[in-house]
Amino acid sequence: MDQVRDVEAEFHHASDLVHFIKQVFGSKFKIGVAGYPTGHPEATSLEQDLLYLKKKVDEGADFILTQMISSVDEYYTYLKHCFNLGVTVPIIPGLYLIQSFDSFKKFISTCQISVPARMYQDFKKIQDINKEKQYGLRLFQDLIRGLQKTSYCVGIHIFTLNRVSSVLKCLPHEELNSGIL
Repeated sequence: MDQVRDVEAEFHHASDLVHFIKQVFGSKFKIGVAGYPTGHPEATSLEQDLLYLKKKVDEGADFILTQMISSVDEYYTYLKHCFNLGVTVPIIPGLYLIQSFDSFKKFISTCQISVPARMYQDFKKIQDINKEKQYGLRLFQDLIRGLQKTSYCVGIHIFTLNRVSSVLKCLPHEELNSGIL
């Protein structure tokens, strides 16, 4: 029991943990960190959050996985902000296959992320579970196709929420073999 340590006392920020891992293990691990295209919910601003992200990268993070993005433009804007700060590690966008308006509301509430008002309102108007699934599928596939067109996107992270079979059914065969997934 002597080796049990209070990590909360040691790691106040993710950058502290990244620093510790790099110090102890060197390059034995690839370290991914979280990125928030609309800003972390606890950050006072997107600019402040980006500075925290840069610190995580400066401490040794090898790549960034983003919280859910809602558009290719949102991803590009985030990339631009990161590049302007000198963050050049791969930035992998997070995608979520929306199955229903209720699951969408729960996801954005739980993750405390903001989405475009129009997207939210369009989804809210549908009020038919089958049409909600179709709308979510179209958004998901459009995002994948849009991301495939950029050389900056080296892959995607899909928030499956234990619905792997639903996600796989939604991916056309060519997307599975495109190298982005």
